[in-house]
Amino acid sequence: MACYTVSDCVLRNLDEGKIYTTELLLTFTQENNHKIAIDEKGEIKMKYTSIATQIEDIDIKNGVIAWLGLMVMKPVKWEYVEIDNPHDDIFLDVCSNTIDKTMIVSSENKCRWKTGISPGRKFSYYGAEIRILNKDDAIQELKPKTNNINLSNTNTNTNTNTNTNTNN
Repeated sequence: MACYTVSDCVLRNLDEGKIYTTELLLTFTQENNHKIAIDEKGEIKMKYTSIATQIEDIDIKNGVIAWLGLMVMKPVKWEYVEIDNPHDDIFLDVCSNTIDKTMIVSSENKCRWKTGISPGRKFSYYGAEIRILNKDDAIQELKPKTNNINLSNTNTNTNTNTNTNTNN
């Protein structure tokens, strides 16, 4: 099960296109192996809800509110993470305590901690190496993988017609 931390900057920048609601956020509500990491105390959910109520575009606001509603339906797609030593950023605290340590952001340039991102899209946070994934790259990573099957050497003749000679 892949676990991602979705930074609040993603929700703050949803006005850049509905694809970020439909192809990014709603992907987590589908039956797949993707979950969103949040803290056990619910601080991140409260932040998401607060951001949703502040969105001015009514369609985007309704999309985020619907997403939050779908996330709590079974099977629940939140991964509750215990924070060992809380620091100054709840999203980084949660991400640094997951196995995957992957943070989805709106853009590397719009992060409040962008100065700490290395060219390899890594961010060091209290000893944890966090992988930074911008929202466009996240959409590509979250898409289902397809397997191509080569049928060029396969005999697919399924003709079951039998030759019956009826000379009357």
